[in-house]
Amino acid sequence: MNGYISLYGGEPCPPIFRSLIASMEDIMDNHVICAIYRLPDAHKHISRPPQGVKFLKKIVEIGDLKPEPVLWHEDSGRRHHSENGRYK
Repeated sequence: MNGYISLYGGEPCPPIFRSLIASMEDIMDNHVICAIYRLPDAHKHISRPPQGVKFLKKIVEIGDLKPEPVLWHEDSGRRHHSENGRYK
């Protein structure tokens, strides 16, 4: 993911972190670093693969497809498996 992370404009690691909720205690021994993430600058997206990319031959076969699901009212609760582990 593109973008920028930078330290917060104030103190990056204040020793005491004041609670924003009245009923909660302040954090007295803070060890968390405050940082800000900025979105990347606007840029044109590349809608094609980079030059030199080699694509593999597509080799999907009928046996690679998942079987159609059984409708809920036709399901007996038992599944029949073929030898290759796929449903019949």
